[in-house]
Amino acid sequence: MTGIGLLWLVASVLAQVLVFDDPWYDGLVQLPVIVLVMVAVYLRAWREAGLPLRLTRDHLVLTRPDGEPLAIGWDNLAVARVTGVASPTLVVEPGDPERTDPVLDRWQWGRLGQRRFSREQRPYEIKISLTGLRPGAQRLRTELAARLGPERSARS
Repeated sequence: MTGIGLLWLVASVLAQVLVFDDPWYDGLVQLPVIVLVMVAVYLRAWREAGLPLRLTRDHLVLTRPDGEPLAIGWDNLAVARVTGVASPTLVVEPGDPERTDPVLDRWQWGRLGQRRFSREQRPYEIKISLTGLRPGAQRLRTELAARLGPERSARS
């Protein structure tokens, strides 16, 4: 989030200097507006995020985009990792989709309205934004590594 705001600030200052031939420090007037927009976007995402997941003794329980829970047993997780730093995302893929509760169909997560990313998505791959998650993505990384081992929860 901060990186995107910083890029916007640099781009706007450069545009003002190059196009309008103004001194570089005149562009810093836009800094408070950019900071306010970044904070507003982050707070809105945090409020809308709700609780996307829950870790229980036997399952990883995800909240689907339609609001229903999806339980995947720890022994049934082929992949569970947290990617990204500024905008962390949980990437999960069950080993056997027939053993999830409810049963997960091919491409079901994408049909339920979850946004797709630039990388090709696999048929049973689930991606959940962790923006605003408390206690934080690093804590989730630690929990996943403790429950699954480093090979199934490696950061990418």
